[in-house]
Amino acid sequence: MVAAHTWGDAMKPLQRPSLLWFGRAPRKEYASEIAGRDMNLQIVTSQQPQTRYARAAVFWAADTEFDATLDVLERHLVACINEGLLVYVVVSDDVAQVTHVRQAIDALVPRHASERNVIVRSDTVSSHELANEALLHDPGPVLNEALTFEGDISNLTPQRKLLLQRAFSDSSILKLTPIKAGFSGASTFIVHATINASPPLPEPMPFFVKLGDSAKLLDELTRFRRHAEHYITWNLRPNFLMEKSIYGVSEGVLIGTFVEGSKSLAECARAGGGEKYIAALFDETLTGWRKRADSHRGSNSVVAALAAYDRHASIPSQRVQQARLLFGGEVWAPTTLWRRLISAPRQSWLECVMHGDMHGDNVRVRKDDAIVIDFAQADKGPACADAASLEVWLAFQSDGLDLKQWQSWVEHLYRSDIIDSMLDGTTVDQGCWIHGCLRKIRLIGRSCVLGHDEYKRVLAVFLLRHASFEASPSDAEADEFRRCFAYWLVNRLVMSFATEAKNPQVETA
Repeated sequence: MVAAHTWGDAMKPLQRPSLLWFGRAPRKEYASEIAGRDMNLQIVTSQQPQTRYARAAVFWAADTEFDATLDVLERHLVACINEGLLVYVVVSDDVAQVTHVRQAIDALVPRHASERNVIVRSDTVSSHELANEALLHDPGPVLNEALTFEGDISNLTPQRKLLLQRAFSDSSILKLTPIKAGFSGASTFIVHATINASPPLPEPMPFFVKLGDSAKLLDELTRFRRHAEHYITWNLRPNFLMEKSIYGVSEGVLIGTFVEGSKSLAECARAGGGEKYIAALFDETLTGWRKRADSHRGSNSVVAALAAYDRHASIPSQRVQQARLLFGGEVWAPTTLWRRLISAPRQSWLECVMHGDMHGDNVRVRKDDAIVIDFAQADKGPACADAASLEVWLAFQSDGLDLKQWQSWVEHLYRSDIIDSMLDGTTVDQGCWIHGCLRKIRLIGRSCVLGHDEYKRVLAVFLLRHASFEASPSDAEADEFRRCFAYWLVNRLVMSFATEAKNPQVETA
């Protein structure tokens, strides 16, 4: 737990000084220890305890108070955790009671919430320990009921508003602008805040705000700390604001500083300037990962290492049929494609940390810098995975391009022999921004593999994955065409692989 108030801060008043007490009334020594730490003891008798200024709640369920106090705990546990309170449950020194209480807590809240916010002790707990735990717990800021919301707030549920009211307790107005959600599925916003101050303060730098499943947001933060915080320069990645980030039972909010004055890599690529920033992304921003790449020491193939990205079972059957009708030739069923990929002869391959959701909107460009955001999927994996993921995403963005011209370019770029040529740096420029970006990515990809087949197999995984998602509603007809074409291309690519393994029976779609 984060220490919100230490003895060095003894002269500072607590922002949330109340300690709520349920069940058997506290003995004199407990009340004395609580008061001695400048906390206000509130014995709760009402149905609606006042949690706004509370930092902890004690549920004394020992002896004859067990049944009644446990009922009260079950009514208020979720609300207490959502408000940031430390929940302290005291029971008799009885194995059956302790077990039952833990089971009741597990039934109400997920483990990530109880581990952070709930303590179960026997009734022999000292008054000093109980009071000290409450004092050192950080409940987060006070709920700001006067906060005004502006902008697109159509998806803000009451629980999400409550999270923002706590996170921005120092603000009077929040203006929210939605941005595209990433792999985690969280609702993501750029937020401009007006700070409460007298005299008024200038508007601070904008924030990025992710609202979503608490467990996923905590996992993203863990992945960021493990894989990015000490390997990517601070100005080329997000900087999270821990004091504003809050995690409730089911939903939380993760907040950081937004890259002001930036554009997405997607915008820069379509404008014809993508190659410069792709080089900056891999050669500067992600160099801390890439220079630590090493031969994989396990038994997994490079495709098996990406099994979590496999969505072949989600490819609609009508898309498979359309690929055959529109583009001709033999088209295998998704299951056959995946089996062919995972049954290819095993080869050595390079491994390092990968971003896991590398696409043109997860890279922000400012001046000469490429800044990576959204580390929800960061993990160890194939060193070339981010390059392959980014190239597929960019290649299938045909905004502003004639669809037939795009098809001609991409059909050429995904021929197996052309991929080999581009990996070797021997290819003729086709004069389109997609070709320029893929040429740069594949030159970088070559430095992340031990052989051409390694890159092409990873590329096939991401092509197959791209073919599995629903068409974008904003451009449904053209995007459906592109995803059908991705499916046809991955068929052709997989068919071209030289393999010594015995293939499974081919099922024709």
